[in-house]
Amino acid sequence: MFFLFGTGCRTGEAVGLRWKHLSADCTSIEITETISRKVAKPPKTNQARQFRLSPEVIKMLMQRRAENYNKEELVFSSLNGAPIDDHNFRNRSFRVQTIQEGIFVIRSDSLLMVKRIQRQLGNRLRISSDNPAYESFMIDLNKENLDFDIVGKVIWIIKKMGN
Repeated sequence: MFFLFGTGCRTGEAVGLRWKHLSADCTSIEITETISRKVAKPPKTNQARQFRLSPEVIKMLMQRRAENYNKEELVFSSLNGAPIDDHNFRNRSFRVQTIQEGIFVIRSDSLLMVKRIQRQLGNRLRISSDNPAYESFMIDLNKENLDFDIVGKVIWIIKKMGN
């Protein structure tokens, strides 16, 4: 998330970024490919572009890079080194990282539910109901193949009817 906001890159551009696309000191970047649905392709404009990076992004990249890194390795990969699934990233990270505590419509295991969500440490969410008949449960957002999505936030509008 920090990289996307700090550079303005598209998700597929970040997913397709390899260390060879960065200068040795991580001060500049060249976007030459994207990965979408685990398929590499040219950038949206079909043209490579280069730009300088901010000190904050440079610091993050230098901390992320291994001492003996392989220039062909992806900068941002899944735990097994494969490309990140951009669809899962958008559904899990972008929506979930931007939510605050509240009541949301969620989809979990193909069921739509209205539940209270509380952010927890370790990229987890506590899902609970105001109805005591339903037990709370945790969602670990780091879990692979997670069948979970936040559909939207519940907004209550109370209007006085009649006089």
